[in-house]
Amino acid sequence: MIEVKLDRIIQELAENGIGIVFGAILIGVFKVLCDSL
Repeated sequence: MIEVKLDRIIQELAENGIGIVFGAILIGVFKVLCDSL
Protein backbone atom coordinates (compact mmCIF):
# COMPACT_ATOMS: atom_id res chain seq x y z
CA MET A 1 0.00 0.00 0.00
CA ILE A 2 2.87 2.36 0.79
CA GLU A 3 4.40 1.74 -2.65
CA VAL A 4 1.09 2.59 -4.32
CA LYS A 5 0.91 5.88 -2.41
CA LEU A 6 4.50 6.72 -3.37
CA ASP A 7 3.75 6.00 -7.03
CA ARG A 8 0.72 8.28 -6.90
CA ILE A 9 2.69 11.06 -5.16
CA ILE A 10 5.57 10.80 -7.63
CA GLN A 11 3.11 10.83 -10.53
CA GLU A 12 1.45 13.99 -9.22
CA LEU A 13 4.83 15.65 -8.67
CA ALA A 14 5.96 14.66 -12.15
CA GLU A 15 2.88 16.35 -13.61
CA ASN A 16 3.93 19.54 -11.84
CA GLY A 17 7.51 19.19 -13.10
CA ILE A 18 8.86 18.58 -9.59
CA GLY A 19 9.03 14.82 -10.10
CA ILE A 20 12.28 15.06 -12.07
CA VAL A 21 14.08 16.85 -9.23
CA PHE A 22 12.46 14.63 -6.59
CA GLY A 23 13.47 11.50 -8.53
CA ALA A 24 17.03 12.75 -8.96
CA ILE A 25 17.33 13.33 -5.21
CA LEU A 26 15.96 9.85 -4.45
CA ILE A 27 18.43 8.27 -6.91
CA GLY A 28 21.29 10.28 -5.38
CA VAL A 29 20.40 9.19 -1.84
CA PHE A 30 20.02 5.59 -3.00
CA LYS A 31 23.48 5.64 -4.62
CA VAL A 32 25.03 7.12 -1.47
CA LEU A 33 23.43 4.39 0.65
CA CYS A 34 24.71 1.70 -1.74
CA ASP A 35 28.22 3.19 -1.64
CA SER A 36 28.09 3.26 2.17
CA LEU A 37 27.39 -0.48 2.22
